[in-house]
Amino acid sequence: MAIYFEKAFGVNAETLLRIQAAHDLAGARLRDDEIKVELLTRAA
Repeated sequence: MAIYFEKAFGVNAETLLRIQAAHDLAGARLRDDEIKVELLTRAA
């Protein structure tokens, strides 16, 4: 989809993907207390 926007609007696709990734991460950080993960340990 980023390629389509790049062609249609002249905005670099990589820039659009970085903006989307930052948006997604910000949303996940708002809910990080809901994410329960057990720490993995290396097997001997």
